[in-house]
Amino acid sequence: MENSSYLGTERLGILLRKFAIPCIFSHIISRLYNIVDQIFVGNGVGYLGNAATGVIFPIMVVGWGLSLFFGDGAAASLSMSLGENKGTDIHRSVGNAILGSFLSGVVVVAVAYLWGDGLLRLIGATDANIQMAHDYGVIIFAMMPLAMSQNTLASIIRADGSPKYAMAAMLTGAVINIIGDPVAIFVWDMGVKGAAWATILGQFVSFLICASYLFRSKTFWVRKDSFKPSPTLLKPVMALGTSSLLTQLSIVVITVVNNILLVRYGAQSVYGEDVPLATFVVIMKLFQIVLNIAIGIAAGAPVHFAGCLAYCILCADSHGSRRNRHLLGRPHCRYSGHRRDRHCGHAGMERIKSCSPGRTGNAPRFYQTYQKGVPLSRSPESMAPQESISGSWSRSD
Repeated sequence: MENSSYLGTERLGILLRKFAIPCIFSHIISRLYNIVDQIFVGNGVGYLGNAATGVIFPIMVVGWGLSLFFGDGAAASLSMSLGENKGTDIHRSVGNAILGSFLSGVVVVAVAYLWGDGLLRLIGATDANIQMAHDYGVIIFAMMPLAMSQNTLASIIRADGSPKYAMAAMLTGAVINIIGDPVAIFVWDMGVKGAAWATILGQFVSFLICASYLFRSKTFWVRKDSFKPSPTLLKPVMALGTSSLLTQLSIVVITVVNNILLVRYGAQSVYGEDVPLATFVVIMKLFQIVLNIAIGIAAGAPVHFAGCLAYCILCADSHGSRRNRHLLGRPHCRYSGHRRDRHCGHAGMERIKSCSPGRTGNAPRFYQTYQKGVPLSRSPESMAPQESISGSWSRSD
């Protein structure tokens, strides 16, 4: 096990380079699967193939969202636990997140297989492309539980301090897909089925690489009992990952609505149903590159932010008195309507400065900005009673 206190003491720029940049590349690489498929399917099969893969795309995004639901939630929970030096149940939170991702993938696959072509027609399949969409989807869905587990593992690996490992795992799978697509489509003449097999082969290799990391992790050690279901441990993970899920579900809604509208009104144009659908699919997947740059920053930054915040709270709690607990959001002084005495946290806030190993420490900097109070530079006497601490998280100056 390695010491994770650097989350609370390292410079912000260094942490951003360490976590956010590899995270951005990881997310972009993960989108290469769809983009590469579009390139080779369009050249080897035609626009109907592009339209068919676009019909399956919303279902894939649902799986991607669920994997981030557990993965980003587990990553944030892991970082906070490391920042607080509470590593007892980390392995169980990780195991439950992986298990939750896998089981949710099984549910998505079961729904897709049982609903069948009716689901495909509901989200935009036409008479011309439904057979191709069926052939592509049947193969893609078979790997979805493991592909989702791999995405969850990638988020956890980044939070464990190995973002380059996660990026390398996803890059390896993308390279296999890039090589496999032309071979399967042009050499073996497998059409959209070939594109699907190349995709799941790359995903499987990425999964194996990510799964092998569990035997060399830095801050936790996964055991058999790590995968024992625990709603108590999953609850904070799911709460922290909800925003990632909602972001992906919004993409699903937009994509499905556009698919339906393009099929309905495209049929009334000279281009027919499938050309507008195929065009939208290509543009939507190219836009995923831009979108995933922002998602990569958003997913990478909280990894060290959560660790910084937890670290500074730990410092405040350990350097102040027991009555100083309002620093954690439990008010005990007149500025929040309670009695103030010599143990008041406002007087103890200056102690937080001393808990950092140096001026470069992030704990005081994050704390003075995000704690339920005022910056360290502002004196308690300048505050009115009931001000700031018991209010919102926004700064009052």
